[in-house]
Amino acid sequence: MHHHMNEAEWMYILKGSATVKLTECAFQDTGMPTNGLVPALPHSRPIDEYAVGPGDFIGFPGGYGRHYAHTMVAGAEGVEYLVGGTREPLDICTYPL
Repeated sequence: MHHHMNEAEWMYILKGSATVKLTECAFQDTGMPTNGLVPALPHSRPIDEYAVGPGDFIGFPGGYGRHYAHTMVAGAEGVEYLVGGTREPLDICTYPL
């Protein structure tokens, strides 16, 4: 499960099925110049799960504010998908779980 600080990311399901798991990002106030970049521990936000299949589009904006860390788990028959994003020259990725 991950969240991008700068880069937006998307997925388009071509074939098969998957479960997308989302959890709201929660960051701790460190008082340091990198304030907001450190995931809060322990992570206590619920994880929501959504079934996806052919034709579904999932988008994840990067940045601060109310954003979600995400992962996708393939179904029993597998999943084929396109993935893309803004591909910013500098990105920081956090892994809250």
